[in-house]
Amino acid sequence: MVQPTQSKFTFIWSAPNMIPLGPHDVIKILEAVEDLPFHQATSTWPGRFIRENAKEVLVDSVASHLGRIGWKRVAGPEKIVPII
Repeated sequence: MVQPTQSKFTFIWSAPNMIPLGPHDVIKILEAVEDLPFHQATSTWPGRFIRENAKEVLVDSVASHLGRIGWKRVAGPEKIVPII
């Protein structure tokens, strides 16, 4: 979902309770769209959209979200590992 600031995406399992989405699910989202060409994104919440560089914003948002919940993305079959 596009954040209210319209500068990043957020990944939450429960919007009313602000429960973050787990790392494996976030990676699945990124993998599902990373080969698609897109530059804009619109949220289901009114007034939330990213009009430029949405794909780059998504990749940065994934890295930021993973870091906040103690994970990082890596190359290889693991895809993500805990930050130690």
